[in-house]
Amino acid sequence: MKSGLRIFGSMILLLSNVSLFAQYNYELKTTEDLMLQFEQSPTESQRAIVVLGDQLDIDRYQRTFDQLKTPSDDRKQIIVKELRAIAANSQAQVLPRIKTITGLSTSQIETFWVLNGFELNITAEQAQAIAEFPEVVTLEHIPVLEKYDSELAATSAPAPNGHEKAHEVIKATELWAMGYSGYGITSYTIDTGVNPNHPSLSAGFKGNIPGNEGESWYGSSQGQIPFDCDPEYHGTHVTGTIMGLDRLTKDTIGAAFNANWIGAATIECSSGSSMNAMQYALDPDNNASTADAPDVINNSWGQGPGGCNTLSWQFVLNNIFTAGIANVWAAGNYGPGSETIGSPAQFLYNELNSFSVGNLNGNSQSFTIAPSSSRGPSICFGSADLKIKPEVSAPGFNIRSAVGEDGYAEYVGTSMATPQVAGGICL
Repeated sequence: MKSGLRIFGSMILLLSNVSLFAQYNYELKTTEDLMLQFEQSPTESQRAIVVLGDQLDIDRYQRTFDQLKTPSDDRKQIIVKELRAIAANSQAQVLPRIKTITGLSTSQIETFWVLNGFELNITAEQAQAIAEFPEVVTLEHIPVLEKYDSELAATSAPAPNGHEKAHEVIKATELWAMGYSGYGITSYTIDTGVNPNHPSLSAGFKGNIPGNEGESWYGSSQGQIPFDCDPEYHGTHVTGTIMGLDRLTKDTIGAAFNANWIGAATIECSSGSSMNAMQYALDPDNNASTADAPDVINNSWGQGPGGCNTLSWQFVLNNIFTAGIANVWAAGNYGPGSETIGSPAQFLYNELNSFSVGNLNGNSQSFTIAPSSSRGPSICFGSADLKIKPEVSAPGFNIRSAVGEDGYAEYVGTSMATPQVAGGICL
């Protein structure tokens, strides 16, 4: 790993940051949905994200990484250090000036380095003042992000020494026979949280491994103690499908049963932002020199169809992709009509960094697509081949996984299909 960093050091100075400065008027710099919020409530503050123009040139980094065959851990460390440096330098120049805007609440500004930007509460008048800064390229409204509702098919019982039909459908059982079980791999569930005490999940929680207690959980309201804020245990069920195993009874509900998990409680939990949860993925222990980032992020959430290609998510997803972390997204449960993929699942940056998953019936020999599973093509602007959505479909019909303190239930939805893919990536 160290040698990889030394080799890369000779080229790091060749890489520059891309400046996207543009002289736009207030309307063009402010997204349509934020403008709509201001029009509906002209005197009220709106929570918005301000994106600055100085961003990482991920195309050049990606090419260089590929040329040098840079190891994955080295990629993450390099990207984190560069992102932090860009944000620190750029924001130090512009934030003090923005804070002088009349009436702006400076105590509610939240800065990011996963992209060079920050969140704050602003009125329409303050937004217009911010838009006049040449360093600012866009002001975006922050949408409400929700779990994709899943249908409860049945409560279920433990299955000692058993595994799920879905494991056979995705060929996980064949990989198990070859010795692949997810050992040494870490998955990251951004969701309603995860119950760490469930017997199928407790042994796999990375925070239970000595030395990892402070780098395994993002959920600001309860520190480093994991929890699931959802009465239906959405995030717990999702995590169980990725890597769940009751080690006493050998009840296998997860595809990558020997993997570890870390988690975040940001969806419907009021426990921090999803942007911060994405940033956490790149550097859980807040030390860019250590290798502690997850290998795959499961996102069984989003917003309804629409919300295409916002710059903030474009930069975040591209940066995470360049760092070598897989990001998988539930396509949404807005089917069976066409053009019903949710966001960010329908974004079109490349074939992988908004990788979306549909829901098929793995219990049927014909593998029929569930009526509720969202269909493509994407409505976002981009090349025709990228508009094909979802990228894959996986079993999401009557999936048994963990709920409650020690229970099991079968759910239906793209939220259940997506962790099959995340588990497959772990394998």
